[in-house]
Amino acid sequence: MAYCAKCGNELPEGARFCPRCGSEVSEKERVSKEAKEPVGPEVPPELSSADYEKLKLKVEVKNASRKKKWGITVAVLGFLVTLTPTVFLAMDYAKTVEQVIALADLAKLCIILGGLMLISGIAYSTYGSWKEKKIRKKLGQEMSISL
Repeated sequence: MAYCAKCGNELPEGARFCPRCGSEVSEKERVSKEAKEPVGPEVPPELSSADYEKLKLKVEVKNASRKKKWGITVAVLGFLVTLTPTVFLAMDYAKTVEQVIALADLAKLCIILGGLMLISGIAYSTYGSWKEKKIRKKLGQEMSISL
């Protein structure tokens, strides 16, 4: 049986074109009876349920680590948002009473929003850390998991 040189599809007897990819079949390929191994995507070996569960837990650990990093980032940003207007008030950039009042209102808003970001970031980071430890304990590993 002949096979297409381009896609590896099995060719019917006497075919001039490949029914799969449409490429022209040379005379040599039409006459050839030597079978080639079909070209196609390599299928990964089947995973056992234990291996699948272990792989799933490793992915969960990676996601928990990512949550921890995002939580820390949000907490730092919240701290900076909270700190910025306070620094401006302390450095006395505002010269008039109206500017001081406007800056004080902005400072209140920034302190509230920054505080919420800080608390949210800490909570998210703590949750990620807790989840990671729980999964690592389930895996029975204390060392870092690399994927």
